[in-house]
Amino acid sequence: MQTRRFRQPFTESVETVGPGTIWWALFSGPFFYWKKGALIEGTLMGVAAFLYLFVDPDTSLISPALLDNIDWLVWGGFVLFAPLLMAMSYRRRGWVEITDEAV
Repeated sequence: MQTRRFRQPFTESVETVGPGTIWWALFSGPFFYWKKGALIEGTLMGVAAFLYLFVDPDTSLISPALLDNIDWLVWGGFVLFAPLLMAMSYRRRGWVEITDEAV
């Protein structure tokens, strides 16, 4: 659980990914991912977290209560793996990981 820094090559902006990322993901949820530009992760978290609201209990093969419990597990997974997901998102978008020597 180390702090890592990423630099956007064109704008030279730098973002930090570390333990604080977990807290932001916990309290902000998908909005944190969207704000940081991780649109895929934010959308997946948002859809998974509120999926049970769109399920008709009369016709669904899966109980909405079970989906609600699964949603909490998905939310927890996105929170616990927030540093890894953000690092993967930055790399996917072409950001470069920088070290203290490269600063």
